[in-house]
Amino acid sequence: MKFYEKWLAFAAISVFFSGFGSAQAQESEESTEPAFVANFSNLPEAKRTEYLAHRSKAYEYSIQKRTFESLGEIHKATEIFDEDPSLWSLKASCYVEFRIFDKAKKAYERSLALRPKDMGTLFNLAEMDFISRDWEGAIKKMTTVKEAVEDASESVDAGPLSIHRLCLFKIVISHLKLGQKDEAKKIASEYWNEFDDSPFTYFSKAVLAYEEDNDEEAREWLASASRVFRDRAVITRWQDSLIEVGYFKSLYHQSEEEN
Repeated sequence: MKFYEKWLAFAAISVFFSGFGSAQAQESEESTEPAFVANFSNLPEAKRTEYLAHRSKAYEYSIQKRTFESLGEIHKATEIFDEDPSLWSLKASCYVEFRIFDKAKKAYERSLALRPKDMGTLFNLAEMDFISRDWEGAIKKMTTVKEAVEDASESVDAGPLSIHRLCLFKIVISHLKLGQKDEAKKIASEYWNEFDDSPFTYFSKAVLAYEEDNDEEAREWLASASRVFRDRAVITRWQDSLIEVGYFKSLYHQSEEEN
C-alpha cells in the first residue's frame, strides 16, 4: 500500500486522464512520508473526521456533476486542512468544468507542490496550457510528461503507452498551431505505426491532413481509427483534442469552416 493510501479515503479524480496519477507515478514507494501526511495525522481526531466527511461529499458531488456543491465541500474541507494534493486536484477539475482555466491551473500547481513529480498532475497542468492555447507552454510541459513516462519504464511499450502517445499528439498539434509544420511532421513520423496500440498514427495523420486542407483524407484516417479502436472510450480523448482546438466541432467531424 502506497503512503497516500494510508489516509486518503478516495482515489483522486482526473478530468483529463482519470487514474493515471494513481496507477503510475506517486513517486513510487517512498521510505518517508511527505509532510502533508504527517501534518494530517497531527490534527485532532474530531478534525480529521470532519475533514474526511467534507472530502467524501466533495467527491460524491463531483461524480454526480454537482460541481457547485462539490466546490462548497472542498472549501469547508480546506478550512480544516489545506495540504491534501488530491483535493486540490479535485478543486482544479471543478474549475475546468466551468472552464475557469486560470484558477484550475493554480489549483493543479498547488497539488503538484504538495506531491511533486505526480505525472497525473503534470499532465493536467500541460493540458491547461493546451486548452488555453499557450502552445509553447504545452510543448514544454507535454514533453516533460512524455520524458517522465519514458524514464519510469525500461520500455515505453511496457509503460503507459496511451499517455505517452497522447502527449506526442498534443505536441504535434501545438507545433502546427505555431506554424511549425515541418517540425510537427518530423515528430509524428518517428512514431507512425499502424500496429501501435494507440490511435496516434491515425489521429496525427488526420491532423496533418486537416492542416493541408484535405478534409476528406482526414476523415478517412479518423474513420479508420474508429474501426480499429472500437471502444469509444479509447479515442474520446483524442477526438476531444481535435474539437478543443477547432479542427472540427463535433464527433461528426464538422470543420470550423463549414459554418
